[in-house]
Amino acid sequence: MAGRLGGEPSKVFRKIVLGHELSEIGEAALTPLLYVNVAHVKMLKKQGLIPKDTANKLISVLKQIDKQGLSELKTDEAEDLYFAVEQKLIELLGIKEAGNIHIGRSRNDIYSTIYRMILRERLLEISNNVLKLSMEVLNVAESQKDTVMPGYTHTQHAQPITVGYYFLGVFEVLIRNHQRIKNAWEFVNKSPLGSAALTTTSFKLDRCYTSDILGFDSIVYNAYDAISGRDYVNDVALAINTTVSDISRVVSDLMNWNMFEFSFIEIPDEYAAISSIMPQKKNPAAFEFLRSAASWVLGDTIGVISSPKGISYSDIRDATKYLYSPLWHALEVTNNVVTLFTEILPKIKWNNERMLLATNEGYSTMTDLADYLVQKHKITFRESHHIIASFVRTSLSQSKNANELSAKDLNLIAFQQGFTLDIKQNELDEVLNPYTCINRKNIAGGTSTEQIQIMLSSGYEQLNFERKWHDEKLSKLKQIEDTIYTY
Repeated sequence: MAGRLGGEPSKVFRKIVLGHELSEIGEAALTPLLYVNVAHVKMLKKQGLIPKDTANKLISVLKQIDKQGLSELKTDEAEDLYFAVEQKLIELLGIKEAGNIHIGRSRNDIYSTIYRMILRERLLEISNNVLKLSMEVLNVAESQKDTVMPGYTHTQHAQPITVGYYFLGVFEVLIRNHQRIKNAWEFVNKSPLGSAALTTTSFKLDRCYTSDILGFDSIVYNAYDAISGRDYVNDVALAINTTVSDISRVVSDLMNWNMFEFSFIEIPDEYAAISSIMPQKKNPAAFEFLRSAASWVLGDTIGVISSPKGISYSDIRDATKYLYSPLWHALEVTNNVVTLFTEILPKIKWNNERMLLATNEGYSTMTDLADYLVQKHKITFRESHHIIASFVRTSLSQSKNANELSAKDLNLIAFQQGFTLDIKQNELDEVLNPYTCINRKNIAGGTSTEQIQIMLSSGYEQLNFERKWHDEKLSKLKQIEDTIYTY
């Protein structure tokens, strides 16, 4: 298919440019390309632009190519996958039967459509995996809803929480990330087919008909936009980058909690690695991969977003084939991250006693003590804050843990600042009990058992809603597979 060119592509050009493009996306692009061809042929038949018998023959051969796969195509002789398929059609049916399959279209709208079809399929795959992970997160939240641990801010003990409460927070961000994936899908799932090179065509094509056959929600109406616009790719990049970034933050916590100094959790043996020299070592290799992989996705997605910068707003390789190259890798890594984390999470061993001990030893209950003075003794919060800060400073100087604090010392410090408290030791112990602190926060979104149960119930409802969306979209795409080759 030399066209206006006087010869074949150079071997170096074919190897470095054309060959790379085909090897990178060839297998994934073949079936979408064949579906695009079938939809176009059906539309040409409907519009009376090719005979019915010719259309049926083309569909039959396209189905045959789909069964045989890429190996039966002469990809080494063609400029790209589209021409390899067209050559096969002409070889099997002759140019009189196959020569009009390209009526009213260009590789510009063909590949724009193919890329969107591949993207929506991979988005659904990530959607499915994110929902599976979200379910595992909810399961951990439920099974560990009463497991007390220190809550942290700035890497320091802040206030007591439960493991369940922590993972309910993780669940919320995963659901938002899934909603970003859904939003990206809505931008992606629009059909450019029929836009041809950039201005549509003088042939009376029915663009909405092919859009429906291929399962798109609508067409990209303006043909120039359909061929030139790439902003929808940024939405995909944002969705997956945010997803793995959030996962990496959770993994970073887990890596800390897995350290001997914490001993809050233990990573299962099957996700760890050994040292070649130190016999005692159990390295959290899977966690290290998960945390690092977020950086790979960030690098890829920056490449995706920056590729179109400063180039012509038109069809151009920089914004088509080369823009997608880092995106395919980012999508693959995202799926790997989500899949692996989903498998690891339910198998993590939680050291409930160690976490409770750390909570008791730390000073994370001090805010609750300050609140108690305000509520019980009618001291302003700032005055109470000063009293408790002095109490903490004095207790630390005496090397006391939070569960060893003295009501006598508290009363004395308050008296020195002009307040009479007369708090009893059993009263102080109850206020500083982590379970008491947790259950006193019984307003919307709080840590109490009642609020956690509300959030769990809401979480399962949200998850069912998001799963329904995924299943509906997947079912629609599967219907295409079942009906595409019917005449």
